[in-house]
Amino acid sequence: MRIQNGLSQRQTAADMGISRKLVARYCHRLQEQAQSVEVLLELDDQLLWERMAGTPGKDIPVAGKGGPRRDKLLGQRDYYQNELNRPGVTMQLLWEEYQKTEDGNEPYSYTSFCRLLRCAQKESVKSFHKEYEPGETLMIDFAGDRLCYVDKSTGERVKCPVLVASMGYSNYTYAEAIPNGTIPYLIAALNHCLRYIQGVPLFVLTDNMAQVVTRSDRYEPTLNTTALNWANHYGTMWQTARVRHPQDKSGIERHVQIIYNRIYAPLRDRTFYSLKELNEAVAEKLELHNDKNFQGRSYSRRDQFMLEELPKLRPLPSEAFTLKRYAEAKVQKNYHVLLGEDKHFYSVPFHLAGQQVHISYTIDTVEIYHQMERVAVHKREQGSYKYSTTENHMPEGHREYARSRGYRGTDFLEMAAKVGPLTHTYVERMLADRPYEQHAYAGCLGVLRLGHQEKYGPQRLEKACGIGLELMRYSYKTILTLLMTNVDKREAENDDVEQPGTGEHENLRGPEAFNS
Repeated sequence: MRIQNGLSQRQTAADMGISRKLVARYCHRLQEQAQSVEVLLELDDQLLWERMAGTPGKDIPVAGKGGPRRDKLLGQRDYYQNELNRPGVTMQLLWEEYQKTEDGNEPYSYTSFCRLLRCAQKESVKSFHKEYEPGETLMIDFAGDRLCYVDKSTGERVKCPVLVASMGYSNYTYAEAIPNGTIPYLIAALNHCLRYIQGVPLFVLTDNMAQVVTRSDRYEPTLNTTALNWANHYGTMWQTARVRHPQDKSGIERHVQIIYNRIYAPLRDRTFYSLKELNEAVAEKLELHNDKNFQGRSYSRRDQFMLEELPKLRPLPSEAFTLKRYAEAKVQKNYHVLLGEDKHFYSVPFHLAGQQVHISYTIDTVEIYHQMERVAVHKREQGSYKYSTTENHMPEGHREYARSRGYRGTDFLEMAAKVGPLTHTYVERMLADRPYEQHAYAGCLGVLRLGHQEKYGPQRLEKACGIGLELMRYSYKTILTLLMTNVDKREAENDDVEQPGTGEHENLRGPEAFNS
């Protein structure tokens, strides 16, 4: 078919800068019209568009052949959209169910099914692009996935929530892994964030996270007292997104995805052994992220932030906001008190046993008061049912208890050396693994006595200590479990199978392999 002015479809496509296939589609639609081209050209633009609707583009559902079938499918688009929001429901599953509903009619192919529904969704979805002024809004959110580190003492993988914050105008980003998502650690991370951006924004935008919002409301949500005190201290204000409206904070939602790509992915194969080590790696990748130029631009997030946003931020107060929490406890007979939130024991002077004390604690320190007098200060620890003990709090009799029984750390090392080099190294690690050497004496004594028991003996003890060193687990229970379950015997049998009739082979490790 040639165009009315005599040009070929190929020439028309070249003149208009479009594909020849698209020109052919328009020509085909013109042939389907009852009126001539001259009559159609007399119509106004709106009527002409209505006549030609659905002609151009692959992404627009077209009428014509199979029209009732298409209308039936598109009439159920709300149902399909709701189903897709349910966990585990995929487009493939919906298409398989759709095929069963087309009794006697040929169903759409999977490709056409997906195209029609997605096009209909695009037509119905409207979005609003939010513009932020420099220094106006800091958006915060927790990443859905967590980072983790390995606890050396237990070998357990500890998962940590990650707070992500981003300036609305420049997209300057901050990220930090925290021990848990409770309000004290959230506040501490926000303090670090403000220090990182070197100022205070006008607003802090968040979703209705429970740490900040106690009762959600579209117009006047009820905020946590601690969160309000934090905002008052820095001279900023909280803003909350509407419930189930993530588009209100789409900027931070997008940045969480970017953090997955630029921090999570590069660190996925690395192993960390403390929260501090993990956050150092996060900070390193974060710097690279903020220094990376925007796609298609000659400047980075940091460049835009430093030039346009930093001058608009309010100055930081002289001191960071400190969240203190309080508790009461009774001193136990072993002159320790239990901080229930962490399930950790802290020592006080022994003469206060049985007395009621007050505990004031932050994320870093624990202070204990008796009758308004501070009697103990400890670094806050996280280990459940572990003890933090100050030697001066112990009665003289307890400090001299081990000595009165004739034991010192060197005594245990001398006894262990008589069993073998692996046992000596293992006992040495047990003594070093405790805050105070005296805490390990009972466990060392138990380990050494296992070598004197007839059913175990020194040779099995030496082998079990070697396995314990490989596991990096230093306790009496570890060695006892290895011996009771005959793990040392099974490894010895494997060695015999590899080199029968010999006492030495290339895979046998000597004591030098465990000295570090």
